[in-house]
This record gives sequence, structure tokens and C-alpha cells, in this order.
Amino acid sequence: MNNNKLKLLIVDDEYLERNLLKLCVDWEKLNIEIIGEASNANEAFEIVDKYLPDIIFTDIKMPFINGLQFSEMVHKKYPDIKIIVISGLDSFEYVKKSIKIGIVDYILKPIIDDEVISTVMNLKEQIEQERNKQSYENELRKEFFYNLPLMRQKFLNDIIDGRIKFGDIDNKLFYLGVNFGKLNSFQIVAIENDNLDAMKLQADSKLNVMEQLLEKTIELFASNKDIIVFLDNNHRMVIISCDEMSNMAELCLSLSQTLNELTGVSLSIGIGTKKSDVREISLSYKEACEAINFKLIKGNNSVIAFSDVVFWNSCRENSDILDDLYDQFVFNMKYGLYTQSVETINKIYKNIEATDFSINSFRTSTFAILSICLDIIDKSNIEFEDFDKTHMNLFNEIFTLNTIPDFKRLLEDVISRIIQAIQNSNVKRVNETIIKITNHLDENINNQELSLSSVAKTFYLNSSYLSRIFKKEIGENFVDYLKKLRMEKASKLLMETDMKAFEIAEVVGIADANYFCTCFKKYTGLSVSEYKKVATKTSFK
Repeated sequence: MNNNKLKLLIVDDEYLERNLLKLCVDWEKLNIEIIGEASNANEAFEIVDKYLPDIIFTDIKMPFINGLQFSEMVHKKYPDIKIIVISGLDSFEYVKKSIKIGIVDYILKPIIDDEVISTVMNLKEQIEQERNKQSYENELRKEFFYNLPLMRQKFLNDIIDGRIKFGDIDNKLFYLGVNFGKLNSFQIVAIENDNLDAMKLQADSKLNVMEQLLEKTIELFASNKDIIVFLDNNHRMVIISCDEMSNMAELCLSLSQTLNELTGVSLSIGIGTKKSDVREISLSYKEACEAINFKLIKGNNSVIAFSDVVFWNSCRENSDILDDLYDQFVFNMKYGLYTQSVETINKIYKNIEATDFSINSFRTSTFAILSICLDIIDKSNIEFEDFDKTHMNLFNEIFTLNTIPDFKRLLEDVISRIIQAIQNSNVKRVNETIIKITNHLDENINNQELSLSSVAKTFYLNSSYLSRIFKKEIGENFVDYLKKLRMEKASKLLMETDMKAFEIAEVVGIADANYFCTCFKKYTGLSVSEYKKVATKTSFK
């Protein structure tokens, strides 16, 4: 049987009528295949069920079940089959009933070849149009289901980013297969892979890693219709929970442990607060993302609720007094004042004792102080070996401490190390600055304007500060050092050249030759002419 041909079934209780219908048209030329013929409805039903013809010609008058009854039964079961009734009765009632049943055409006996051909050609064109339409719709449906995951993900991202219009949300939810349950409870969880930045992966690779985690997470929640899992535009995995009774903190702890065991990936999880309106989903998502950022303090592989962040921020802003103490601590640390820094910590803890005496408050303040220390290291640009590698361990260690003395010991050790690093950095920086200044003096010795104030201005330093560090590093004050530098230069020129006193004075940056001679005699104990004679004799010998 050729599947490209239309299939035709002829049903008539008279053999001659069936034979006439077979012979009156060149069915092969019309690309139509007669798949069978039947003398009654029962025989016809067997052929219909077996071969599913495209077209049926049926007589009206047949024993037991007439053609109209047969047509009605076929149309109910196979509505796409086209049925043409052949009758010797020109009755309007038959025509009206045929139309009501769903019969596509009505041909009167005796059969006229051209009428059959015309009817069949029109029917064939109709079938081909319907098939083309069906094929097109199937392609559209196939494409829709192929793109459904991407459309669903985009739609969910529009919701969490606050870009969705909620007027027709129910229809979109239905077509995209998104279940928001009873729409009275929403809570967002955002999950971030801690290793992505360290692995320095490309965006596609990052997405692949998260897609693998997404597949496993979807499998874990496959039986929970109130959980929706997808990826956001930042390669984070997002969970929307519509279950009002669920404990997301416990669920996320279990999920983190399970995924870590399955994949070995370290995950930080942020949990937003529950919302009762679908339009607040974006707010819960923002809260979850803000909670993830808190891993800077709690460390990687953490489950962090937004309520923890709010509590931490409220503790940091506990009072104006506490803010002033934090500012004072920053000042003491920047200037390397160890004793004052420790005293300020004691005052901070005493303030907490008076306002909110709880272990969480002390932990939060200790977090804040460590964060300040990190900020000082970063902004001071000091070398602090190993601290970058261990500061997360310090934050984690805070959770293991349960007494104020333990908190203090931890902070005192950190403060001591940072201040020592600051002092070492300052010494190194001073040494480098003094070397640059002495080189500058050597190179510009002929500059008559060379002075403490001009050099301080050149190196963007305070004159008093320059004078102090110069004396400390060189062992003599700036003026004496510059005078000594000029006199040694002059002595060398007197020994090695025939230059006159006024010429040498100009070379060493002294405008007045008489003043130069006075300074030279005071420095060497000899006048310029006497020094020249001694230098000449020494050279001659």
C-alpha cells in the first residue's frame, strides 16, 4: 500500500453499484487507492478500523444499518475521514441530515463520471490543505515544546527581576507549565557555585556546571509540585517555593550537603523572606542574592537567610556610640596604635553588654571588626602574607567561640599582626622615600632653590614630617646634610679642576661666592686658596 496515496473505501450493498464506482474514474491517475469495498456497515467498520481510509463513498439504503447511521458512527469515531453519500433519492431531508452528521458531499444516482471526478478532486484538495495545515501546526507545536524550557526560564527570570506584567500571568503559567500552587506563599532561594571564579571558567563552562547542578536538583524535587527550579541570568540556580509550611533553612542545608556529596561542588545559598503576593517574588529574590553576598563574612559553603543579614546590619548600627567606637577603632588601627585599638574593642563589647547581651551580638560585632581590619589592609595596600588565605577561617572560627575572652584573644592576635604589618610597610615606604630624596639632592645640587620646603613639595610631603624622618633615617638634619653635600662636591672640584671659587659656588648651588667661601672654610678649616694649595701638593707628590 502506497502511503502517499489517498485511501478510498466503497460501501454499497449492490455489487454493480460498487463496480461502477470503481470503474467510472481512473483512481490511479488521481493518486487514490481503493483499499477495500463492503456490502454493509459491519464489513465497512472492520476495514475502517484496520486501514483508516481518507475517503468513504457510501450508499444510504443498506440492510440493518443504513448509510446515514453508518456515516454518523464513523464521523464520531474518526472525524477526519471524509464521507460522500450516494443516493437515488433527491430528498432535502436526507441532504439536511447528511450535513448535520458531517457528511462532506451528496451525489445522486445514477452516477455521472464527471460529477464523481469533480467531487473527488475538490475533496482531495481539501484533504491536502488540511494535511499541510496539520503539518505546519505540528511543526509549530514541535518548535514550541523544543523552546519551552528556554521560554520558561526567561519568563521566570522576568518574574524575579520584576519585569513581568501580572494581568495575564495565569495563562502564561499554564502554557509554560509553571505551578505556583495556591498563589499565597512565595519564597526565593538563590544558589551560587563558590568555585566558579577560582576556576576562571568561561561563561559557557560556568553555565554547563550550573546546568548539571540544575538537573540533579530538579531530580531531587521531582515529586514536589510546589518547588520550581531554574537558572537566573547570572548563572545562579534559583528555587521558588510555593509551600507555606516548608522550612527552607533545613531544606537548603540538606540540599547543600546532598549536592556536595554528588558533585563535590561547594555552594553558597541565600534565602529570601516569604511573600504572600506573586508581585513580591522579585523582592524575595533580591533578598536571597544579598544574603549570598554575606558569604564574604560567613565563608563559602554557607546557608544564609536574609534575616541574618538584617540582624547583622542592625547590630552594626546599634547606636551612635557604637558607630563612633568603630570610627575610633579605624583611626587607631591606621596609625598603628595597638593599645588604643584593644581598648576600643573593650569599649565596643561593653556597649553591647549594655544594649543587647547575647552571643549573636558579640559574634556580629566581631564580624564587623574583622571586616574593618580587612578593609584597612586593602586600602593601605600593605603586604600581609597569609592573611588573605586565612581570613575566611577566622570568620568561620568565630562560630566556634562562645565567650567574650575568646573573641578578644582572636581579635588581639589579628590586630597585633596587622599593626606590625603596617609598621613594616611604613618603614619600607620611608626608606624608599629617603633614597629617592637623597638621589634627588645629588642630581639637583646646582639648584640654588634647593631647600627642605622645595623638596617636601616635590615629594608631596609635609615639611615637618620630612625633617623628622630625614633626621631619623640619615642621622643628621636636612640643612646640614645639604650643606655637607655641597661642600664635598666643591672639595672634589677644587682637587680635580682649575675652576675658580665663584664657578664652583655656582655648580654647587650657592649664588654668593663670598658666602660659599665662608661656608667652605667653616666646613674644611681651610680657605678655598689654602685647600687648593694643599690639594695641588698632594696631587704633585
